[in-house]
Parts: sequence; C-alpha cells; structure tokens
Amino acid sequence: MYSLDVDIFGWFRKKKTESHFDRALKLLDKSLKLQEKESKRATKRPTPPLVDVVVGIATDREARVGDLMVGGSPTGLRPEQWPTTTNGEPLDFIASIPLEKLPTNPIKGMTASVFMARTYAEDDSVIDTWEYDCGNVAVVVHEFGPPSSSGPTIGETVVYNLMPSQVYDLQGSQWFDEYFADPDPTGLVRLGGPPFWIQEPEQPLDSNGNLMRYVCEIDYGAHPRLIDYIADGLMYIFISEHSPREGAVCWQV
Repeated sequence: MYSLDVDIFGWFRKKKTESHFDRALKLLDKSLKLQEKESKRATKRPTPPLVDVVVGIATDREARVGDLMVGGSPTGLRPEQWPTTTNGEPLDFIASIPLEKLPTNPIKGMTASVFMARTYAEDDSVIDTWEYDCGNVAVVVHEFGPPSSSGPTIGETVVYNLMPSQVYDLQGSQWFDEYFADPDPTGLVRLGGPPFWIQEPEQPLDSNGNLMRYVCEIDYGAHPRLIDYIADGLMYIFISEHSPREGAVCWQV
C-alpha cells in the first residue's frame, strides 16, 4: 500500500505505509532479541556455592548404634537424662542424630537426642513446641550406647542410611531470590550445610550467649507420626560448640 506525499519542491514521491503485519513482525523480532540478550546475561550469572551435606534415605533394616533414627528409643541415654515438660511430664523421644556423621567437624562417639511434647494436648489445646525456650522441647547431647526405654517415644523406629551429597548455599538474599523455586531437593533428613528456613532465621544462643551450630533438619514426612509434633513443617536441630552437652530444637511451617 502506498500514499502520495509532496516534498518542499512540489515533487510527488512515494511513501510506504507500514501494515499491521509488518509492525507485528518488528515487535516479535525485538522481543526475541531481548529474550536472547537476557538468556546470555543469565548464563553469565555466578551460581551459588555448593556445600557438603549428608542426606538420609529411609530403610527398613534393624537399628544399630550410631544410626540416625526417627522414633524408637534413644541409644546411650541414662534415665536421669530424660527431659521433662514444664509440668514435669517426660517428653516424647523424637530422633537420634549421630554427630560423628556430620560432613564437617564431626564429633566422635556423640549423638544428639531430640525430645518434644505433642502440639495438641488431650483437650485439643495447643502446646507451644515451636520455640527453643518454650520448655516443651529439648536436645540432649550424650555418648552412644545401648537403647534406652525409660520414657515415651513418638513410635516405631525409622532408620536412615546416610550418604554424602551437596546442596546450594542459599543463605545470601541474592541466591535465595534466584533459586527459591527449587530450594532444597535433598529429602526428608539432612545433616550439615546451611538450614533451609521456611520463615525468618531463628538461630539460637547457648547459655553463654554464643550462637549455636546447626547440625540437622528433619521434614515432617520422616516419620508417620511426626505430623502430630511439627505439623507439616521442618524441624531444626542445633548444638553448642562451647557447652558440649547443650542443644536446641525448633520447627517452622
């Protein structure tokens, strides 16, 4: 399609009018070029650093001393070490974390046993178990030993075989924004590495005011009855590097 235009000297000249189709092709071409440019820029972005972790794979074998277990009975815990609630009732045993299996700075011959009250009491009232200092959760750090059955437990034993792996360290906000869509594809139990916080970070302090060391996280799916304690959330276990027998636990959803 052409239209006539007149220049300053009065001569007629032909001026091409752009059709809708031509305009659409130009916009498409521009969009494709922008996408190509963004793709090239994305490939030049640095990827997050990888860190060593140990992941747990559930198995049906019998438990052995030094295993990571959810449920069952703690190994090596003396009866007088069994923690109680704020009302003096014994807490339920949840899990044993073998600290000598940590991917970095393992602690030989030691385990961290995790204890909690159920989130809902018999009258359906909610019991605070999600905060470190609520008085209804505990972590006891002690030596390995034979199983102890001196208190209540979450239920049957689920034993986890441990294997080395790696995950992205997403602690910096620049990494978190980029990789949030697939934050932590490592399974139900993980030792070491950075914690994957569902909400804001809640790293506890020990009795001397020092930041505690993160050692493990456990997903609610790690045991059939764990949902009664942490809903559909993640449990985070910490130990003190300055007070060897001190630990802490919380959970988020």
